[in-house]
Amino acid sequence: MLALFAGFVGLVRTFGAGVV
Repeated sequence: MLALFAGFVGLVRTFGAGVV
């Protein structure tokens, strides 16, 4: 579950960076 959370956080950061 921790790996899934880390993956989700990474995805959000990547999406955020893409938007900005």
